[in-house]
Amino acid sequence: MIRLHNQQDLQRTSAVARTYGLRSAEFLEYSVKRELPFREASRKSPLVFVRDDAVGKLSTDGATVEVVVKFHVSLKESNAEDALGMLVVQGAIELAYARTADGPSPTQEDVDCFARINGVYNAWPYIREATSVGFARVGYLPYTLDSLVIGAKPEGAEVAANTPAQE
Repeated sequence: MIRLHNQQDLQRTSAVARTYGLRSAEFLEYSVKRELPFREASRKSPLVFVRDDAVGKLSTDGATVEVVVKFHVSLKESNAEDALGMLVVQGAIELAYARTADGPSPTQEDVDCFARINGVYNAWPYIREATSVGFARVGYLPYTLDSLVIGAKPEGAEVAANTPAQE
């Protein structure tokens, strides 16, 4: 999966990433809900939809950044709001970053960019694993999400950073 972001947001994220390093990752929430058995679902042509959102917070002393990434992976017949959700894997992961280098403290806007881009990127391996395991534990074939690639959008192009991604 390729996600394109504007150059300014990538530069903001890079500045924060040079100052803070990932210290820990912890699942805060995790659930799997199956609406249809695999046998019934396999007779259809389901699609996998992925949504994620991230929120970051800088500590008052500037020593740490905490990012919470929420994710929602669903197997559905279509992208219509009322489409039957055959299987849903969802959760939240908290990432803790500690200051590893001297530098100016980032603004909340910088931390928000960092959470949305770098936070999701760092949580992605956990989201991939949770999805694969979740599918298998409820009797479906394991499904592995594509690797996440972050890139710069071409100048003048629109970015759908917060819209649901379709695999």
